[in-house]
Amino acid sequence: MGLQGGVIFLSISDFSLGLIEMIPRMFEFKKVADFDANVSLDNLDLEAPLKIGAGATYTFRKILIAAGLKWVFCHYFFIDTYCHIVTLLAK
Repeated sequence: MGLQGGVIFLSISDFSLGLIEMIPRMFEFKKVADFDANVSLDNLDLEAPLKIGAGATYTFRKILIAAGLKWVFCHYFFIDTYCHIVTLLAK
C-alpha cells in the first residue's frame, strides 16, 4: 500500500498550479519464477521510487494548456526528470 497526495492552487481564474508527491514503496513477491535455474521458485523484490511533481495550467478561450515536471528519486538519489506539455480542448 502506498500514498499519493497533491495540492492545486487556483491563483487566477484562468491559471492554476499544482504539486504532487508519491511516497516510495517496496513490494515483495514470493515464488515468482526460477531466475537462477536451481529448480526452485525465487522471490522478487521491487521498489516504487519517490516521485515529486509540479505543474501548471492556463485556459485561453476554449483551449487548456498544461505543463508539468516530475522528478524521480531512488533511495533518495535523483535519477530522472520528466517534462510534458499537453494542449487539450476544453468542454
